[in-house]
Amino acid sequence: MVTSTLENGSALVLPPDVCAALQDLARASGQSFLLSDSSGRELLTARGFLPPYHSSDGCLERSAPVRFPWEEVGRLRLTSPAREWSAAHEAWLNAGVCLAQSALRMGAEAESMAGEIARTYEELSMLYAGSASLSSADDLLTTCEKTLRLATGHIPVRAAAIYVRERQGQSFLLSAQRGPYDFWAFEIQPDPVLMPCHPAFSGRTLLTERATRLELMAMGAAAGCERSLLCAPLVADVTEKAGGLGWLALYDRRGDDPFHSSDEKLASALAAQAGAIIANAWLVEERQDLLMGAIRSLASAVDAKDRNTHGHSRRVTDYALAVARGSRCPPAQMEALELAGLLHDVGKIGVPDRILTKPGGLDEEEWKQMRQHPVIGSSIVDQVPGLHPFVREGIRSHHERFDGSGYPDGLTGEAIPLAGRFLSVADCFDAMTSNRPYRCGMKPEDAVRLMIAASGAQFDPNILATFVRLFNSGEIHIRQEIHIRQETPTR
Repeated sequence: MVTSTLENGSALVLPPDVCAALQDLARASGQSFLLSDSSGRELLTARGFLPPYHSSDGCLERSAPVRFPWEEVGRLRLTSPAREWSAAHEAWLNAGVCLAQSALRMGAEAESMAGEIARTYEELSMLYAGSASLSSADDLLTTCEKTLRLATGHIPVRAAAIYVRERQGQSFLLSAQRGPYDFWAFEIQPDPVLMPCHPAFSGRTLLTERATRLELMAMGAAAGCERSLLCAPLVADVTEKAGGLGWLALYDRRGDDPFHSSDEKLASALAAQAGAIIANAWLVEERQDLLMGAIRSLASAVDAKDRNTHGHSRRVTDYALAVARGSRCPPAQMEALELAGLLHDVGKIGVPDRILTKPGGLDEEEWKQMRQHPVIGSSIVDQVPGLHPFVREGIRSHHERFDGSGYPDGLTGEAIPLAGRFLSVADCFDAMTSNRPYRCGMKPEDAVRLMIAASGAQFDPNILATFVRLFNSGEIHIRQEIHIRQETPTR
């Protein structure tokens, strides 16, 4: 490839094929051609006759300007052994000029295409890295923060922000920002007048070199001059026309440069990725809310079988979560423990009401049926796909004892699943402090003293120690009226 720098600093590029094409023209016509740039520097020659003749030898010479695109960038000179200039010579010179100018256009297009390919490759590489980074985000704020970091890392701007609509509302909240602290408004209420053209509702990117104050206010800017603005909608699906999730706003590109089309593509791609992740997270949360609603209803149905145990599942769950939180359990285990607590007695659906509501003690056969409720409960939740193992383990093992004398499996020590050890402490405390038809509930202090006496036999000593510490500090909140203590075995 032949290149030359023009006076204006731009590059003159000739593809390799032009040399061969000009040589073919020289051989076909029997003439010689010399192409030079505007400074007179020789770029290439093509000889059509031998030996070489020069103007001093009496050869005929003429030249014509080569223009690209409209200005003269060089000249093509034709040298002929003929003594007179003819129409054929004129045609050959014009053909050479056309060939050179076509070659220049092809070179410029190739150079532009190479640059575009390089930019596209850079954008794709960045988006690939960004996709990997965003896919690791586990909450909305992390997703927004990573999106903004990627956007501002490749597009230098004075200020940037991401707004996301409230999941259960219509307001848009500031979820991540760059720039002056007071530049962006914390909350944006949708304006019915601006809704149709707002990127969040139209699904179209807004790109302007001088944003009006009204546009800036609509995008969340609480202050600022009329500078360049790029706003891309967060959409759950790039094929959707209306997103409504929120938007990514980039304000005032640095260096006095306007936003480029590549900036628009990049911002739109990042906003689409973030929107899809947020929408998926919302979908997961909605499904989780439905699941939790169904579980609470099921727990209430179980409690309703015996009016004396109303609210028992919720209280046990709260106690168990408090102890797990005090033991620094990870969030995934906490969420699973909440489900296990609400469902720990779901197996009582399979126990006859006459046993559950019997005012006196149970006989041996009745106890045998009662002791099956952890097994029945675990088999019920086994049919629910995707539940954390903590849920099933907690339901099945909440009546196991640390010394191995519990049921249904007679597990010992740390062989008892952690969820079961949490629920055992919580379940026993609520049972001891709750009223029953055959007795009144104990005072919480008395129940705790009895539980301490059973440490290492009935309860995991470490978990019970955490429970006692939280009880003494007032972090275990008793959620019912306490009555006079009477000792009775719990079910």
